[in-house]
Amino acid sequence: MRHLISTLGVVLAQVDLKPDFAVIPGSGPLQRLVNGLGAIALMLSLAGVVVGGGLWGVGSLSSNHHAATVGKRATLYGVVGAVIVGAAAALVNWAFQLGGTA
Repeated sequence: MRHLISTLGVVLAQVDLKPDFAVIPGSGPLQRLVNGLGAIALMLSLAGVVVGGGLWGVGSLSSNHHAATVGKRATLYGVVGAVIVGAAAALVNWAFQLGGTA
C-alpha cells in the first residue's frame, strides 16, 4: 500500500498544465469576440459614469438628495466596472499563476 501511495505521488507530481490557445480551432475569432465584449463593457461603463455624473450634478443643484445619491452610486459603479474590465486579464493570469504555485 505504501508503495502504491508513493508511486501515485510521483505520477501526480509530473502532471503539468500549459495553456496553448494556438491548438484550439477557432481561437482567433473567439479572442476577437472576447475583445469586442470587453469594448462593449467599457462603453457601458463610460455611459454609466457620464449618466451618473450628470444625475449627480442635477440632483445636487436641485437639492434632490435622492437623485444625487443615485448619481454618485452610478458614477462609482461605472468606474469600478471599468477597473474590473481593464484588470480582468491580469486578474485571471494572476489567479492562474497562483494556482500553479500551490
